[in-house]
Amino acid sequence: MNGYTAYQIYLSLKLHFTNDSYDATKYGFKTSSKESTFSRRKDRFFFERIGRKYKETDIVIDYFTANFLVGVKWIGDMREENYSKYEKRMQSLSYEFEKDLRTLSEQSDSFDQICTTTIPLDCLLADEISAETIAIIDLLVNNLKRLKKDISDPLGMYTEQIENILKYKLLLSRRNIPAEKLAKTVRKVFTK
Repeated sequence: MNGYTAYQIYLSLKLHFTNDSYDATKYGFKTSSKESTFSRRKDRFFFERIGRKYKETDIVIDYFTANFLVGVKWIGDMREENYSKYEKRMQSLSYEFEKDLRTLSEQSDSFDQICTTTIPLDCLLADEISAETIAIIDLLVNNLKRLKKDISDPLGMYTEQIENILKYKLLLSRRNIPAEKLAKTVRKVFTK
């Protein structure tokens, strides 16, 4: 992979997370940027390094996604550590999901309450659960858009988190998520 391709992926994911109308998966992680624009950028060497290090498109997508999820927007601030943590979560997704569900079940009486309150978002902000867990719950029951309409959020804290998770859900759905297995995990954890 060359630096320009890595730059295209970076721009598409940046737009994906910051622009309501852009869906990187829909446009194949491409933008209308020109290679001549890329060659004039002072930070192009970061993209060239990423392109040399990670030769597969999916890995570059995951690298940028991992950094955008933790709030890093500029290529020069992106860290390998963020990608390593992300990959670890992806490799143990079922285990992490069950662990996070147990954390949520300690704070709530039912799965229905988890889906209709801000408990998961509070746990995410407190770093007790991962964004993947909330995205998977939304993949299973499609609750975040409804929750966004129903909650009172004068500071916009929850709304911002919900928007990021909805955007992330689109990227997460590219992976082969074992939805039936994860639904069984929900039933197991919340059936007493």
